[in-house]
Amino acid sequence: MKPPHFTAQYRVPPQWPAAARDRGEVPAMFATRPWPVAVPGRPVGEELLRSFAADEQVVMTSAHCLLPLRSLG
Repeated sequence: MKPPHFTAQYRVPPQWPAAARDRGEVPAMFATRPWPVAVPGRPVGEELLRSFAADEQVVMTSAHCLLPLRSLG
């Protein structure tokens, strides 16, 4: 069985890449619970993504880490 594939793209405000370059790292949050609204292979709108990622329960139960910045493509 082939494992599921995940791709996420999000346009960020111009100040975000500048801040990442200054800090040399970026914060990342990985949800540990499923997102019942998202369907594999279907795009998700910005507002729907924002509502999930900003949900207090999602934030509190997610894994948080800092990723070293290698390059901004």
